[in-house]
Amino acid sequence: AVLTTSFFDLQYNVHTSDTELFEDHFNHSYACGSLDGNDAHACWPLYNVDYYPRWASLDDGVHTVEAVVTHPNSAAEIEGSWSPVRTFFVYTASDNSNALGAPGGSGSGENDDVVVLSIDVGETTFTLPVQRSADYTHVAEKFCAQTGVANHECVEAITREIFTEFQKKEQQAFANYQASKQAAAETAAAEAAAAAAAPYTFPTPQVSA
Repeated sequence: AVLTTSFFDLQYNVHTSDTELFEDHFNHSYACGSLDGNDAHACWPLYNVDYYPRWASLDDGVHTVEAVVTHPNSAAEIEGSWSPVRTFFVYTASDNSNALGAPGGSGSGENDDVVVLSIDVGETTFTLPVQRSADYTHVAEKFCAQTGVANHECVEAITREIFTEFQKKEQQAFANYQASKQAAAETAAAEAAAAAAAPYTFPTPQVSA
């Protein structure tokens, strides 16, 4: 996943074979989150939560988060309850590069002005949204540096992919326009043919006294 803000709220759910029984026993337990494998875990009530914990001031780049449940009696973290590690990418475009809808760009922010790339880095797939008005080379350089693939080949490949995706979008838009134009012409021709084939009906004369 890609976050375009420097913060996120951790939402969690418990999956168990007997939900009601589990809630009875673990009603006073906590869910503890670990950001980037840090040993310091932020803990929050497992149930009856009005709002979720928030991590703020995250640096741009790759991050991981995982959660674990505490024991209701000892408050110790239960090793077998760890969630899978979730990997996400923070890209706030704080340098006004106009990627990801950063302020100051000339793009309108509509779907036609944005492409979204899926990029595999090792075993992780990242999504990278890019505005048409962005500096594509700068976006590629920043992404490659933050994912640890800071080489010319990475930058060149992503820059080329951005250009290619926008070209595909323009070609599809032109094809859609041509199809719409053709459909309108066929509809007009059909209506004209139907009108020509219809018999002309003379108006009925009316007499007033």
